Amino acid sequence: MVERRGEKSLTTDPHHSSGQHLSVQGSLERNGKLSQRSTGDPRRDGEIQNELQRIEDLARNNHDAAISLLDSFSDPELRALALAAIARGWAKSDPKAAGAWVAKLEPEIDSTSAALGLIPAWVAESPDDCLKWATDLTSANLRELSLAQLADAWVSKDPQRAVACYFALKPEPGSETGLHVIVSQWALDAPEVAVNYFTQTADLARREEFLETALVSLTNKNPAFVWSHAAAGFSDSVRILNVRAMALEAISETNPNEAIQLAESVGNDPELLMGIARGWSLKDEAAAKEWISRITDPELTKLLMRQISPP
Repeated sequence: MVERRGEKSLTTDPHHSSGQHLSVQGSLERNGKLSQRSTGDPRRDGEIQNELQRIEDLARNNHDAAISLLDSFSDPELRALALAAIARGWAKSDPKAAGAWVAKLEPEIDSTSAALGLIPAWVAESPDDCLKWATDLTSANLRELSLAQLADAWVSKDPQRAVACYFALKPEPGSETGLHVIVSQWALDAPEVAVNYFTQTADLARREEFLETALVSLTNKNPAFVWSHAAAGFSDSVRILNVRAMALEAISETNPNEAIQLAESVGNDPELLMGIARGWSLKDEAAAKEWISRITDPELTKLLMRQISPP
């Protein structure tokens, strides 16, 4: 069964589902939640933000003094934010020294928290130096997370160069995750540019894999665009079917009749009809079931019903 993924996926290949990078995604999601942390008291939230900004500013000119304040953060979540603030401030004056500190931090949860503050600040000044630091890390987990976070920060700055540099890296979990992060976000930021790049760059290794990544990233945002580009640039019919099914699933949420017509125009493959069933049922399950009930093939009817009500 084809599953529609979110807009920016950390999986290595949307063609094959994988839980390989759950630890990286979990760390990035945790950092995002911490950055939006609220005590429920606006006054206290303001005090915390002011304190973190003070530590960040201090670290820019006196990192030792900033580090000495860490013990004042007994709450693990606030400590994580303080570590990120120190690394971010220090990176603005001496990113290589800040990177050396982050790489040596123990336990690993401290180094990952600090890295999430360090990397965006370093990438803003010198993504190449930051990339060298990340690839030289000896901790596999920290290297994987850093390469993913670096990709996320770099793509808004120069996606085409970021793609080229990540392609040049030796394949490993972090570089693979980073490639898909770059391609996914590039597609969201500039759909035509990203899709045309992977459609037209014939000599690019694994071109079809990354074209699929780009299109899959857009299924929620612009499924009509995805459908119109699904057949261009692919020689692999399975990838075409996968992309089309995801597009139809999204289209079906708002315009099921259009989705049915599109599926019919290319032969009504069961995978496409399964996508329609899933998407339509999210908005109007009764109508989706009524449509399925009018299908005369009993095996196909069972298959489509299972998309709505799994056994």
